Amino acid sequence: MLSKFVFIHSRALFLVISLLAVSPVTNVSAEEETATPTPTVEKTEYVLENLQGDDIQVLEDGSGKWEKAQEGQVLEAGDEVKTGEGSQATLMLQSETSVHFNATSDMKVDRIEPTEEGGFLSRLKLLAGRVLADVKKKLQESHSTFEMESNGVICGVRGTAFEMETNGKDVEARAHEGEVEVKSDGKTDVLGKGHAFAFKNGKFSAKRRLTRSETKGFKKWRSLRKEVFKKRMERLNSIGQGRMKPWTRQHPRMNRDMKGLKDLKGMRDRKNMKDRSKDGKKDKGKNPLEDLGGLHLGL
Repeated sequence: MLSKFVFIHSRALFLVISLLAVSPVTNVSAEEETATPTPTVEKTEYVLENLQGDDIQVLEDGSGKWEKAQEGQVLEAGDEVKTGEGSQATLMLQSETSVHFNATSDMKVDRIEPTEEGGFLSRLKLLAGRVLADVKKKLQESHSTFEMESNGVICGVRGTAFEMETNGKDVEARAHEGEVEVKSDGKTDVLGKGHAFAFKNGKFSAKRRLTRSETKGFKKWRSLRKEVFKKRMERLNSIGQGRMKPWTRQHPRMNRDMKGLKDLKGMRDRKNMKDRSKDGKKDKGKNPLEDLGGLHLGL
């Protein structure tokens, strides 16, 4: 009786060990289960993220009116975005470069396109207000270029964080990390971390150190950037899983190109009509016999 019990017990133990061998136990934490996958490939495009406030508008290239901005909206070359009182927004290029708009700011995307080497070319034009650019590190290694221009002052970076502010006439650039190459009035200077350059009418006017409040504001942005990135990842994963539709442009490039062709054709037609009208006025009152090469018929 005892031997039979031992045999059954041994057999059951063998089955348990066999199941454990073919079914490895994985220790997955709650954080890992809820973590969302990060997209490995992102498009070279500027996207509006984390809109704060009700007065954020976009003027799409090819459109004649300002329209309310939308989170996830893609901005192309020629588009312009502005924020009103009490409103802020962040413009993100992939997940490593961001441009934060403070209230009452206005900026235009002059250029945004990928390079053959896998990097990007970006040029922004600040028309009014203050923005903070937090740019991807080691741009040269990724064959990328990032520039921001305002009133003749051009800031070029290799991967750093800086601010640019303008009232439409005077410009100031402030470096929070790394170095910023600043071009103005045919000259190039390097703006180092913790300093600011001021310009009047496109010409250098002063240099100073950043204030404590400016440095504190940058640290506040770094905390906010984590939330912006988190919301961006949630939106991208929702689109990838089909739970959310991607933003659709109101004025597609094809429509704009067709409109441009129609406008060009209209200009040519008007020019041709004008030329024919001029020729008609010249011919009016002209002796038709003059076109016969000076041949006189004795009339």
